[in-house]
Amino acid sequence: MDLNIEIKWGGFLTKWALALLQILAAAAFIMWALTPTSHPLGYWTIASYLSAAAVAYSAITLPVRITERSASE
Repeated sequence: MDLNIEIKWGGFLTKWALALLQILAAAAFIMWALTPTSHPLGYWTIASYLSAAAVAYSAITLPVRITERSASE
């Protein structure tokens, strides 16, 4: 018995990965903007919170948006 797994370009995982990269890029920009500030939590703490929030936001909301977009096409 053969098991063939095909990941096509434009599939769910590809769209999810691209959206996650966009969110992380936005978080990186925010971290860059916060670099000159002296926040009490510290730069790396804020950076780790932003990264974790970006991954969580993407994991929670993106599957629904991709499904809605695919259904409307």
